[in-house]
Amino acid sequence: MRIRRLLPLVPCLLIAAAGVSQALQFELKHGYVVVVPCTLAPAGQFHCVVDTGTDQSVLDTGVAKRLKLVTQRASASTLNRDQQVRSATLPELRLGPLHAEQLTVFVADLSQSSERFGTRVDVIVGLDVLREKALIIDYQHHQLSFGTNCSAGDSAPMLAGQGFVVVQAAVEDQPTRLKLDTGWEGLLLFRDRMKAPLPAADTSDQLQTAFGGSLAGGSVRLREFALGLQRVPRLTATVLEHGPAGFDAYDGVLGPRALQASQLCLDFERRVVRWEH
Repeated sequence: MRIRRLLPLVPCLLIAAAGVSQALQFELKHGYVVVVPCTLAPAGQFHCVVDTGTDQSVLDTGVAKRLKLVTQRASASTLNRDQQVRSATLPELRLGPLHAEQLTVFVADLSQSSERFGTRVDVIVGLDVLREKALIIDYQHHQLSFGTNCSAGDSAPMLAGQGFVVVQAAVEDQPTRLKLDTGWEGLLLFRDRMKAPLPAADTSDQLQTAFGGSLAGGSVRLREFALGLQRVPRLTATVLEHGPAGFDAYDGVLGPRALQASQLCLDFERRVVRWEH
């Protein structure tokens, strides 16, 4: 998902003792969407999507009503425009060892996400919660764990990126900053920010945006794509003519499954991304 918070509120995050957490089993939808149980007090267990593409978590409207949360107007930015939405304070969220209290969340109708992913989506958990622990997503065994400092596999440093996880790749042999988004399936590039010319689009795509709506894009076949030591020849990318206004820290969006990653590790303390393929 592609959203960014504009509210300055910071949640209270209570982290379990250091070390490797017990792995959580998750459902993998469409080969890239990680759906895992989480707890929202006092109502119990819900379906959460782990999404590094947003830095503020999103709660479904129906769940907010069930919890009897008071909402207020807020502004959210998507790929195409700023949108007026609602926000609320979630009393408590637990995901494995992560425990957030008084968490400011967007409140939105997530029914389109539920239909697209083929499962109920109650909460989209973003970096406001996830960045407090090293995070490992094992796509092969469908396991999510926290607090592990992984060392194997390819790696790339995290760049400064307006609160997101941003890595520097090479697209057509030119440096390209990409936001790493576990809620995105492949590779998205913004043509107006590319240092190297891209081929003309050969097909048309409709991209679903956060909070509803869609964008028209096109698909291109790249000659060369590289991240760290891994090279992916002939990778297909979706191209938008213009990047989102006000977000100049990245030139596109990368879903880790575009790297054919079987395991992804985000080490926020050491500011490094590692993956196995």
